This record gives sequence, C-alpha cells and structure tokens, in this order.
Amino acid sequence: MLKKSGNYAGDSRITARPFMRRMIEENLAVELAMLPKAWHVPFGLNALRALEHLAAIGRLDGARILGGLLHPGGQQWNRYNVQLGLVSDERRSRLCPGNEPDT
Repeated sequence: MLKKSGNYAGDSRITARPFMRRMIEENLAVELAMLPKAWHVPFGLNALRALEHLAAIGRLDGARILGGLLHPGGQQWNRYNVQLGLVSDERRSRLCPGNEPDT
C-alpha cells in the first residue's frame, strides 16, 4: 500500500500525503481515543506533526501532547549531543552536512 501511495521517507509532509493522513485520522485517532486521559509523548518531529494534526481537527486534546523529545534512534546521536550541550548546533551542521537544524 505504501509503495502505491509513494514512499514516505519521514519528511514534514506527513499529513499532506493522503495515505498517511488516512492512517493518522482513521487508525491512530481511534486508538488514542481509547485512552482519553493519556499524555501523548511523540518521539520525533513527524510523530509530533501527526498528533498536532489530530489536535487541529479536534480528534485529540492538544494540551495533552508533550512534544520536543527526539526519536531515540541511533541516527539522532548528533542531535542528542546538541540537546545535552556537548556540541553546538553550528558544529553539528558542519560535521553532518545535510542535517541542518529543523525549522
């Protein structure tokens, strides 16, 4: 199904892609509705974007989203170092071209 809908490579257009938006609205929203008092802690920007989309359309309480945490995957080591103050964001960009700060 993803192959027919185009490859989703983790870009910021998660809700602009019809297949991904349907998955968020029809599947994720239903599962999250089963836990109405839960706090939602998205690991990564795209998970946060998905939850913010649900909040924007009234399917999730946006006040219960705790965003800003990085995905715990190994590819994030450079961002962890910046978050922990071990390296500057400028140095991270020099060490990892193409991995500029998120906007």
